Order: sequence, then structure tokens, then C-alpha cells
Amino acid sequence: MTAFGAVLSLRNTINNILCCSRFSLVGRSKQIIEGVCSELEPWEEILERLDETSPSRSRKKVNALDGRIKDAMWKFEDSLESLLVQQIPLQFESIPDIVSISLQSLQNDVDFLIHALNDMKEEYIYEVVNMPQDEPISSLIGFHGTYSKMIGLSDQFQQLKADLMRASCGWNYMGWGDHSCYTLYGTAGIGKTTLAMQIYEDPEIQNKYECHTWVTVGRVPQPISQISQGILAQLCGITQGDEEIDDCLKEKLDGKNCLIVLDDVWETRELNYLEDSLRDIQNGCIRVLLTGRHRKLINAYMHNEYSYEVRFLKEEESMDLLCEKVFGDDVCPPQLHKSATKIAKLCEGLPLLIVTVADIISKSERNRNPTYWKDVAEKKNSVFTDAYNKISKGSHWKTKRHSFSSLEFLLIEESDLVQWKPGYLSFLKLKYLSLKHCYKLKEIHRPASVYAEFGRMIIEIELEDCNPLALTWASQLQPTNDVKLRVIASSSFYEKPTTFKSERDGADYISGLERSILEVEEENDDEDMSENEDTDKEDNI
Repeated sequence: MTAFGAVLSLRNTINNILCCSRFSLVGRSKQIIEGVCSELEPWEEILERLDETSPSRSRKKVNALDGRIKDAMWKFEDSLESLLVQQIPLQFESIPDIVSISLQSLQNDVDFLIHALNDMKEEYIYEVVNMPQDEPISSLIGFHGTYSKMIGLSDQFQQLKADLMRASCGWNYMGWGDHSCYTLYGTAGIGKTTLAMQIYEDPEIQNKYECHTWVTVGRVPQPISQISQGILAQLCGITQGDEEIDDCLKEKLDGKNCLIVLDDVWETRELNYLEDSLRDIQNGCIRVLLTGRHRKLINAYMHNEYSYEVRFLKEEESMDLLCEKVFGDDVCPPQLHKSATKIAKLCEGLPLLIVTVADIISKSERNRNPTYWKDVAEKKNSVFTDAYNKISKGSHWKTKRHSFSSLEFLLIEESDLVQWKPGYLSFLKLKYLSLKHCYKLKEIHRPASVYAEFGRMIIEIELEDCNPLALTWASQLQPTNDVKLRVIASSSFYEKPTTFKSERDGADYISGLERSILEVEEENDDEDMSENEDTDKEDNI
């Protein structure tokens, strides 16, 4: 929701002007910008309505409208800041104690903004309420996996299994309370489904829970009633669609221990519907195991004691998984061990990346050649690039040239963003970029503020639980002149929370030739971007 950030930014700018003790607003200046604040008040609530909608609905029209709202606000904020700067003396030594500020010439801009927002308000509300439902493509009733040895995460497997085995029987229905639901959450490819499969297929678990069912829900699930009926049919051991399912439900499940696995859950309405379906079951033990990516959704509904954040693999586990996928039951040849260790470490504990890299290596005709393995470990061939391309399917945010020229703070959270690429001279004043839980993000390109000439300044990039590639890109950005770039990255997925900090000072000078080359490169990037502008997305920001 880029428009939401634009609202906060504009309100913050106006509040700073109103609260500044050294500004004396002339004439109707105060009334003019207070009028803008009044118009912005309902917009936060309006834009937050999108968070309450189902992820299975198409957001194409809403995202386009969100962009128009954002553009209108950025345009007005640029005009406001430009007018403000014009009235402040350039040399700090000559700034008087009180500066007279006249914003009366903004009246036409204010009228235009208010008119534009009023035109878009009803349209936005309508589009959010009437977002079309995507075609259901992803729900699968029944277990379609095959049992295989799990490598790594044995500690989390044992903990979850112990909790499920301790679940007391003779359970009386009390709703989905503290002891009824268990959740596994984490980034895509971290191993949630694999861990759930190991639990589901474990002989001791199957012995305790004589009735069990597996449903892959997905982002765009089948109708909830159909999913619920499929679950009940599996638990009762009858054919889905049987008219007697409701009649035999109590008889078949009364006193039984049941385990229901809902894999890849995006919202909790499936649980609510299933809860109603099982109200009449007495004297049994019904447990639900969920897997999902979004911690906010799951944590808001579940008890924290039974919510497990699936961690990244340790280095030894990563090495074991890589070798098992490449060599099978054979031991890694000694001449390849050093390179294999480095390759496993480069995968940063993400099982999906390890398996994808291993698959590419195993299919190569040179998969026993030490030189080939060394090239992979040093990223001298395309193995890692090909692997990243296979697993990274998400949105790209490539901005137009000279955009977001006044923005100083940017937060991107819980996004499927793969690439953040500012256009030529975009984000000219950006001082703080915060990226949180962007698990697919692999490229961060330079905002213009990194090589701008506004005197001594510090630019900070914060990464929290992001793809390790994002840290690599951020750390390699080269600031210029008097700019200091500070990168802080933290991860809570490892056995011990880790934090990485680095600072890089810009070069003392850049020659005219170097600056010309820099600007040509940025302009060429902008031209390439404009050719693909229609395919770029700005959603989930």
C-alpha cells in the first residue's frame, strides 16, 4: 500500500511545519495546510480496509488506484516542500530566530489535491469491496506426498511431536483454544510443509490419531464448504459428497483422536468454518496443525505457546542436505568436500535453495569434477544465478526517473518483492530504508541519495529477516562524496539471533569522468526500465 505511506509522509511534513517554533505562518497559511490535514484524516482507515480483504482476491485495479492516490499526494508534498525551501535563507548563519512562511500560493494545489482525493475516495472503497475472486486453483484434499527422510530441524520435529503426543484425550469441545491448534510459520522454502509431512506420517502420531486428514489450502482455495466437507469425509472414511456425512459425523468421530493438517494457509476463515462443523464431537481429541508464511495472521489467532517459527538450517544440516540430494546414500568424495562445504554455506540455511542448487549440480555432466564444484563455490558459473531465478517469483519495484524526490523514510514490510530498483535520480533525499520480512528480496539498487551532493549525511539501510542476498547487495552499494552508508541486518531464524553491521564512507572525490559514466549508467537503466514499465508491480509495499 504505497498510498498509505504517502498519507503518513504528508501528514508528518505538515505537522512538522505547524509545530516548528521558528516558523511564523503568514495570513491564511495555517488554515490552508490544516485543511489538507483534515482531508487526510479518513484516508488511513480507508486504505487499511485492504488489509481486511482475502488474499485470494485480485488486487490489480486496487493497486492501480493506490498508485494514483500516492502520486497525487507526492506531487502536493513536493510543491509544499519546494515553496518552504524558497523562503528559508540558504546560509544557516543568516537564519533569523523567526522565519515568516507564506503558503497562500498553494491554494490552487490544495484545491486540486482535495478534488482528486474526493474523486478517488468512493472509487477506492468500491473497488476494495468488489475485488474479483481469483479462480480456485490450489486446494488439494488428501495427502499427496511421499514419506522421505528429513534432514535437519530434528529439534523442532521432536518438540512438535512431543506436544502432539501429550495432548490429552477425553477432550470436551471448548473452541479452538490454547491446546487445539499448532502452527508452523516462516519464509517460503524454509521447510514448513516438509516438517508437517514428517509429523503426519510419523508412526507414533498415526497410532495416536487414528483419524487424520491433510488439506493443501493455498492462496486461492476452493469454496470453504467444499474443503470442510472433504476434511470430514476423510475423517469419517466415507466418500466426499455423501449425503449421510452429517448424520454419521458424531457416530464415526465420537471418542476418536483426530489430526487435521491445513498446509499453506493464508487466512483463518477455513478454521472458523471447520470449527462450526465439529461442534457436536464429544469425548475426542481433535488437533489442527497449520502451516503458513504470515506470522501476523497466525499469531493473531493462535496461542504463542504452540506457534513454531521454522528456523533456517545450521551449516552442518545444510551440508548434509546438499550431499544427500547430490550423492544419495554415497559419501561426498574427499576432493569435493571443501567446495561442497562452501556451497552449502552460500545457501544460508534455506532448504529450497539448497535443494535447487543440488538439483542443478546433480544434472550436470561434470557433477564429479572438482573444478566444476570450485566454480560453483566461487560463483564463477551460472548455478546460483539459475537457482535464484527458479525460486524467486515475486514483484519488482522499478520507479520512474526523478520520482520520490522528497521522501526521506521508506518502510517495506511482509512483501514478495524480489527487486527494488530506483530510477534515475529517484529517492534523492532518502535517509532511511527499512525492509522487514522480505524473504524473496535479492536485489537492492542505489537510491540517488547515496551519490547526491547535499553535504555530509548518513544513509541507513535496515534489513530484518530478509533474504541473505539483500544484505550482499546492500553492503556492496558504493556511496560517494560525503555520504556514509550504514547497513544493519538482523535475523531471528538461526539458533541464536544474529546481527550484522557495516559502515562505508564515500570516496573523497569523484572525477568528472567517473560522474559522467555514473549518470550514463543510471539513464540507461531508466531507459531499460521504461520498456518494461507495464509489467512492473508496486504492490505489497
